[in-house]
Amino acid sequence: MNIEFDDLKVMFKILVPDSLGKNKPKEKGDFFEDLVTPLFKNQRWKVTARNKVLPGAEIDISVEDEHTKQTALVQCKFHEDKIYSNDIKQLTSEAFLLSDYSFAFLLSTSELAGTSKTLVDTFNNKYNDKLIVWAGKKLI
Repeated sequence: MNIEFDDLKVMFKILVPDSLGKNKPKEKGDFFEDLVTPLFKNQRWKVTARNKVLPGAEIDISVEDEHTKQTALVQCKFHEDKIYSNDIKQLTSEAFLLSDYSFAFLLSTSELAGTSKTLVDTFNNKYNDKLIVWAGKKLI
């Protein structure tokens, strides 16, 4: 019997302190970044910067692979709104046009909207899977 991921009723909750209410998106974002940073450290990515400011952009987390020395930008989205094409375009611009990262990661508690899924697939087909998305169910 094969069990598909969609057949599983998997859910986990991230408990957010009351002090990080809806009126504090920056603080909630920092909280989520603190939560996901160890994921990269456990995969042998060294965190090289947090909240790095570039001309026209701010990068949540910058990491470097300890073995290959390749670099990656990590964008964290901790909200309920879906991720739309403009978010993907901004991320790829920040990672590959404004900077010289090897990869870009998008970690989101919400799902990708339909058009953004297509954009991610198109980008990865053209650029050899340089955009890694862990969103919604894939983040689990």
